Amino acid sequence: RADLLEELPANVVKRLLAHLSNEERQNTLILLNYPEYSAGRIMNPNFLDLKENMTIKEALQHIKAEGNKKETIYTLFVIDNTRKLKGTVELKDLIFSEENEIVKNIMNENPIYSTVYDNEEEVARVMQDYDLLAIPVTDSEKRLVGIITIDDIVDVLEESATEDIQKMAAVGVTETSYFHTSIWELVKSRVIWLGALLLFESIAVFVIEGFSDVLQKITVLAAFMPTINAIGGNTGSQMSAIVIRSMAVGDIEEDDFKKVLGKELFSGVILGIILGIVMFLRSIINTREPLIMLSLSLSIIIVVMISNILGAILPFFAKKIHLDPALISGPFISTLMDILSMFFYFSIAALLLKDLL
Repeated sequence: RADLLEELPANVVKRLLAHLSNEERQNTLILLNYPEYSAGRIMNPNFLDLKENMTIKEALQHIKAEGNKKETIYTLFVIDNTRKLKGTVELKDLIFSEENEIVKNIMNENPIYSTVYDNEEEVARVMQDYDLLAIPVTDSEKRLVGIITIDDIVDVLEESATEDIQKMAAVGVTETSYFHTSIWELVKSRVIWLGALLLFESIAVFVIEGFSDVLQKITVLAAFMPTINAIGGNTGSQMSAIVIRSMAVGDIEEDDFKKVLGKELFSGVILGIILGIVMFLRSIINTREPLIMLSLSLSIIIVVMISNILGAILPFFAKKIHLDPALISGPFISTLMDILSMFFYFSIAALLLKDLL
């Protein structure tokens, strides 16, 4: 509701708020005070709490009286007299405890919680890591002000995944669904990136022109240009997707740069050698000149190694300069590798095939 109201004109918001009950209006205005994409913005202030000094009997009576009006009763949040979060307790634990037992004695005294200013994606990651159905949200003094439930987090994860996919495809992020987005908006979200990539890709033209004498004298090299370009772009895109996804789920941290670099340097060498052998055997169809076959194989090995390393390190570089790593994957790394692939391809050919020129 808060996100919807933020997108509407002020006069429309005023009319809509007037139709809400006092409690709903107050809750909505509270949520609107928090930054977009924060836990405070997506939390639900309509939750059930228990006092730590309640007996189990009193707690169950309270749940029966108020539970059907609240967001969830499966996980309950325990507070003290100043509303500070003291713990959490599961409904099943209350049901199977003695009636005269105190809530404080059966609660989890070290609850996982978030604060109102935590990023919603960080909250989603915490809930995933700890398999939580709901997480309490506190203010700066650890007073309980709301909860976030799993259905709220599913929406956050869906939006985050959609945004990452759009960025990885070099498409501007759109807030609306496909059929609710105008043709002009769709064009606008793509044309800037495509135009920038077109200009960037044109650098490859100058690289090829620089080796035009090699290409004119050994024309068979032209037949393998698409293959060299494709393997470079595909390898880099694969690697960047793996690293970006691992970063998103917390498997890879910024401090892991050296570990990732070492691992992918080694795997790049193995991949390059395997694909280089495949290229050597494949090139027999087009040429029986050993030096040309060797040139093609070495090009594949070097291009795959470099592409694999770039795909691994560019997401770290993006994070370092506070960019979303998803921005440098997909079309960007493919375009970069087109340029580098042509440079190394023709450089190796010029070096090994100088006797044929």
